Amino acid sequence: MGRIKVPTQGALTDKAWLTRVLRHEYVHALLHDRMGGRGAIPQWLNEGLAMQLAGDPPPDIPELVRGQVTLVNLSYLEGSWMVLTPKQAIVAYLEGNSATKYFIDRFGMDKMREVLGQLATGQPFPDAFKDRLFITYDDFQHRWIDDLNEKIKTGRM
Repeated sequence: MGRIKVPTQGALTDKAWLTRVLRHEYVHALLHDRMGGRGAIPQWLNEGLAMQLAGDPPPDIPELVRGQVTLVNLSYLEGSWMVLTPKQAIVAYLEGNSATKYFIDRFGMDKMREVLGQLATGQPFPDAFKDRLFITYDDFQHRWIDDLNEKIKTGRM
């Protein structure tokens, strides 16, 4: 909704945490403003960009490193996450962060800005993705998962 919501309990006792929360929420507000009410950012990308640009540490999920987490197709993480269980939400944040980092590492922030620009015009995400990156959304997901599996195998998480 373009508003920054900050939890107040403990906000003044852990200034590093408060700084991370404010940066994270500010990125959400900037993305909301960038869309201008015309386009929608998939939730996994919205959260991933907030985590990447705010410098949030990735969630530590030992089950992921051991290969005990089942990843969800990113298209299922495009809408609201309110229906997710707490464990599913943690995995969703991890996926969003990981897929967004892969996107930025592979294509760069200029391409991210181009995709966001297409979304701001109301173009559907898969179309904006293909128009700007010249690969399909499905191909991106396969490449990201292959890269993630390789990192898990080699312990580079």
